[in-house]
Amino acid sequence: MHRFFCNINLQNPSVEITSPEEIHHIRTVLRLHKGAAICLFNKDGDEAYATLTSVTSRKISAQVDRCVHPRGGGQPGIILACAIPKKAKFELIVEKATEIGVTEIIPIITQRTEIRLTDERAGKKQSRYEKIAINAAKQSQRNTVPEIHPCQTFSDAVSRIPRAGTCVIPWLGGEKKSLPEVLMAGTPHTSIIVFIGPEGDFSPREVEQAVQAGAIPVSLGKNVLKVDTAAIVSVTLIRFYLDNAQ
Repeated sequence: MHRFFCNINLQNPSVEITSPEEIHHIRTVLRLHKGAAICLFNKDGDEAYATLTSVTSRKISAQVDRCVHPRGGGQPGIILACAIPKKAKFELIVEKATEIGVTEIIPIITQRTEIRLTDERAGKKQSRYEKIAINAAKQSQRNTVPEIHPCQTFSDAVSRIPRAGTCVIPWLGGEKKSLPEVLMAGTPHTSIIVFIGPEGDFSPREVEQAVQAGAIPVSLGKNVLKVDTAAIVSVTLIRFYLDNAQ
């Protein structure tokens, strides 16, 4: 069954889809018509099974046949705070991190980050990342879309650590533990935030700042990983641990 993002209250008996992207997908790409069965989800984690009742170029209406509400007591959230790499690699990071199951993504500017964005360009990038996250959520059949935060400085992102439960920061120098060692330390995780540095890694001063705020330096193995690889490996290891934790 085809899935579509519809950020409205899905508990109503009927809903309207006004997103140009979703209308294009339903009407032009898939050529769905009145009577077609679809699945809708929103940012609250609701999932609704519905039947199309009207399909036009401006609005699509559907009757909700059944709505499934998210169950409480879920796993700890995974927050990815990642330095923005060059080219379009951050788009790949957003896509794959969404598929894996992160709950929040924070683009960060570090001391060694080569990318510098104006406010206007940063806003356009955020909108682009949000669309990528929605499409990745649809493809992976998850019922929620990760929150994409505005691009921020490393210091601003570090200020989240005291409220974020367990925090790890992979880096190449100094003493550190392995990521699995930290995850299996026995302390319950309310949420897990992972910082990923730029090409050239975090500066010693940044690592010290993060450690003072409560972060734990970790290793991702013997090999030196690029930003996108490190981000995907980190959240995959965290997701694997959470899915298999007793």
